[in-house]
Amino acid sequence: MMDSYIDAYAFRPYGIDIKNCLRSGNLVDAKKLMDFSFNTRQGGQQRAAIKNYEKEKRKVLILIKNSLLTLFNKDIEPKKRFETALANINAIKDVGQKISSMFIKFLVYYSDDFERRNELIKELFIPFDSHVIRLLFVKFNGKKTNRLNLYDETINQAALKYETEINQEISLKENKLVMLQKNIQEDFENLGIDEPPIILDYLWYVGSMYCSRRFGDVGCRICFLREDCEKGYTE
Repeated sequence: MMDSYIDAYAFRPYGIDIKNCLRSGNLVDAKKLMDFSFNTRQGGQQRAAIKNYEKEKRKVLILIKNSLLTLFNKDIEPKKRFETALANINAIKDVGQKISSMFIKFLVYYSDDFERRNELIKELFIPFDSHVIRLLFVKFNGKKTNRLNLYDETINQAALKYETEINQEISLKENKLVMLQKNIQEDFENLGIDEPPIILDYLWYVGSMYCSRRFGDVGCRICFLREDCEKGYTE
């Protein structure tokens, strides 16, 4: 279902040659893919973010290019490739864990086969919608914020120097969001699930499609998280 949704709403409308985008280093298609990822945001936050994103177009293109080169570099071990590419995309203004994780997932997961691709797929982070993060960390864990950064600011600043390989050790923050990603990866491995954790697309899709900001009560009524969400629909 999700593959059909993404094909119908991203790859075909935006004219993206997703299978060859990463292999060919096609910056035009990669930028279109980034545009789609950005447009999953909603309301005033979306408008402000897209305005800044377009204003920084030159930086955006360089950071995307560096991510493509890193992801396809077979001489770098998969975990390092992913975390370095993620740091480049995460350095784009107004791009957080959801958009950066989603963009890289599309590039790697839907791309034609290449050396060590399956190892790289296992390292990918699941994109979490902000409403899902709020549900997980505010309601269930009593946290007061859903804005959890993946990297320290020094990592983002290094990426903004347009270095293909950041000249310092990439280290993700040890916050609850990163630990959740690692726990899901470990659970999939321990349960012997053949598919990688990145198949869990619904954790970004739910906010984009069902959130009450877009559809009102109708979205809440059909959302599969409604029973746990503090804004959920009740009979």
